[in-house]
Formats: sequence, structure tokens, C-alpha cells
Amino acid sequence: MSEENANQEVQAQSQATITLGDMVALYQVINIASKRGAFEANELTAVGNLADKLKTFVDKANEQAQAAAAESEAEAE
Repeated sequence: MSEENANQEVQAQSQATITLGDMVALYQVINIASKRGAFEANELTAVGNLADKLKTFVDKANEQAQAAAAESEAEAE
């Protein structure tokens, strides 16, 4: 049975993915928690840095997706 459990665990880990939508949601959670005072002063730098990284990553991914869509549209014409 332990081999079966190990296989199920490996399968569950391989199916776990983080999407762009998940990152947007995480940014929103950080933003809301910050507004509600959930973080102490000594945590703000780390939280802010993470939020900035998430926002930059999502913005860049969206720009790339829009560029790819525009390129596909231009090729279709």
C-alpha cells in the first residue's frame, strides 16, 4: 500500500500548478491584508518586495500574451 500512496503523492504533486490567475489572486490577498494591518512593520519590506515581484511577473506575462495574440492576428490576415 505504501507504494500506491507514494504514486498518488507524486501524481498529486505533478498536477499542482500555479496559474497567472493564481498570482493575481495572491497579489490581491497581499494588498487586502496590508490594508487591514495584517503585517507588522518589520515584515513590510519582505511583503512589499514579494508583491512587487508578483505584479511585475503578471504584467510581463500579460504583455507577452498580448504581443503573441497580436502576432497571431497579424499572421491570420
